[in-house]
Amino acid sequence: MDALAETWPAAARSGCRSATTGSSSTDRVKSPYPSTYAVALRNQAKDLLARPDHPVFDLVDPERLRQAAHRDTPVSSQAARRGLERALDLAMWLDLYAPEVSLG
Repeated sequence: MDALAETWPAAARSGCRSATTGSSSTDRVKSPYPSTYAVALRNQAKDLLARPDHPVFDLVDPERLRQAAHRDTPVSSQAARRGLERALDLAMWLDLYAPEVSLG
């Protein structure tokens, strides 16, 4: 049983359900991330791509990031978001800590 069912009386739960039944908020398709989040990710990736000498590009393929940043379709899959997020997170980490990265 969920926490709401344990703490609220049945009449209160019933009233809440009937108040929202048929409303646009209960009928709409839910998105796990707002579309503005995807736009912000793409914009940040484009800003990063404008700095081709950034050390992140020693570890991240700039062409793959460019394709993800300029894709016309929405960033709807978790994998697509994760790729953008990881590249941006890595760039931020490199900026903050300035580690010496040795590939070899």
